Amino acid sequence: NETYKIGFSVYYTVDEVGAMLLDTMKAGALEAGVDLLVNDANYDQNAQNQAIEQWILEGVDGVILAPCDFYGVKGALDALKEANIPVITLNPALAGEGSAVVMSECTEQGALAAKLLVDYLLANNSEMKGTVVFQTLPFVHPNAATRAKGFKDAFIPYPEITIVELTGISPEDHYTAFEGAIANYGKDLIGAFGLYSSATIGMMNANKASKANIPLTSIDNDKVILEGIYNGEVLGSCCYSSTSPAFWCMSQMVNLLNGVEIPSAMFYPNTNVTKDNVAEMFEFYYNGKTLADYIAGVVN
Repeated sequence: NETYKIGFSVYYTVDEVGAMLLDTMKAGALEAGVDLLVNDANYDQNAQNQAIEQWILEGVDGVILAPCDFYGVKGALDALKEANIPVITLNPALAGEGSAVVMSECTEQGALAAKLLVDYLLANNSEMKGTVVFQTLPFVHPNAATRAKGFKDAFIPYPEITIVELTGISPEDHYTAFEGAIANYGKDLIGAFGLYSSATIGMMNANKASKANIPLTSIDNDKVILEGIYNGEVLGSCCYSSTSPAFWCMSQMVNLLNGVEIPSAMFYPNTNVTKDNVAEMFEFYYNGKTLADYIAGVVN
């Protein structure tokens, strides 16, 4: 019987994961009768901290936070704790405290993405030697670090494969980095991994432009990546729902404010998507929209 005022700060909405988190959070707030305040931090931790400072002054009932900088967010978390405002983080901060966290098992994501590439190489009688590049973010992000660990650990049985890390933020950054890798490593480059959607999209485009056809594996389920799987441009991607985490964060926060005991951590499941199941999983991730309609331009 009370309308709660909840702030939601999301790290970035240029990629589809961030955009879907925001859209789902808005829908969840509407369903729950919540007054939702929104901040798109655009990977600027100072902007995220400033939004939270303003929300504290406004006396919000709770904050849902998808951090930009997983250490730099500590000041905001400390301020929320001091103000006795509950906070649920979407992905775990590496410093500070929160009431609960909604997260994925990211080491598993990296391992599943690696399996797609390893299986492809073995099936094509690879000598299992050469260079594999992966692209990640240029700053500390727990999801990125654990995804990278899961991926690299899968290649321990193949000591003649060298894993090389490249970094960037935008698809254009990752395009340029992969373009350079294709030129630098030549035929020694036997595979690539996009650790998140912008990396995969940039490498997909560089692969097409260069006609190098480097086997590419991925994490994330942006529509263009799923289309790339269908078209054979991406071997597959380890995917997860971008809507469930947002819904769970909102329901957790409302339950907490209503005095209900909530779990301290919730994990959402991972699934490898390949050409065999991409049409089915597209409908699942995009609420009944079809891959065929997306390719035909009927849906965005």
